[in-house]
Amino acid sequence: MMSEALKRIDSTLEQLRLSDERQQVMLRALMQQTETNAAMLRKLADHETRLGNLENPDPKNAA
Repeated sequence: MMSEALKRIDSTLEQLRLSDERQQVMLRALMQQTETNAAMLRKLADHETRLGNLENPDPKNAA
């Protein structure tokens, strides 16, 4: 009887370990996607600034 309980506990621990590994993989993927998104937002902001400068040139910069 004790052996059966230990087997169930061992099985549960293994399931938790596998679940934890899957969650870690998913977390790494989400973090990587977040970094990619942040880089794209920075690029977009830069392009927006450049476009704004072309549409409304600063008179100080006009040579």
